[in-house]
Amino acid sequence: MDGNFFYWILWIVWVVFMFFVPDTYQPRYAILLHLLAVMCLAAYELQIYHYAINISFVYLFIICCFYIRNLTFVKTIGFIFGCLIISLCYATVQLFALLDPIWVVVRIEWMMGILMNYLAIILFDEWKLRIFALINGMIIGDSLYAGTLSFNNIPYSAGTYAWMDMAALILLMHVAWVFFEFASRRVQTAIENQKVRKGTAGIDDLHAEPK
Repeated sequence: MDGNFFYWILWIVWVVFMFFVPDTYQPRYAILLHLLAVMCLAAYELQIYHYAINISFVYLFIICCFYIRNLTFVKTIGFIFGCLIISLCYATVQLFALLDPIWVVVRIEWMMGILMNYLAIILFDEWKLRIFALINGMIIGDSLYAGTLSFNNIPYSAGTYAWMDMAALILLMHVAWVFFEFASRRVQTAIENQKVRKGTAGIDDLHAEPK
């Protein structure tokens, strides 16, 4: 059933932040609140003429826009263009899979996860901006896709449980990449520190007085 993976991942994240993240982490309660709000609102849709959109879909978009409000003007423009690129890629791949599914040799979720994360990595340096850009880009992209289908009298609801499952998978893949980046930096720092210690020890041996 669509939505099981989405709820499963969000509940795991909620439990981790609730019981394993210390209270000293400032965004902890805000993240817990947003996770509960998204899970509760996911069951409701907003109907506008022939266009149906999930309420949690709108909530996520507003929250992401709220948290990037303090960016500089240049970064804001870059963020907007990055979101538009990701959204156009999302809508294009979805239309491609709909019109020519024979060329989709792997599951659309995995293909979308690789493409979306690749775009986010090359467009943004900060991992937080990547996550916000992925969420907003997928929201705008699914809205464009739903609008295109609605224009051609094909029923489709934006932000369905299938979309949420895909979004959860894409964000999970990106979190795994962030952990990989963090681990690689720690290993590189440890190697550089080891080289510095060896170099310092060698210099000390050269300056040591002979017995």
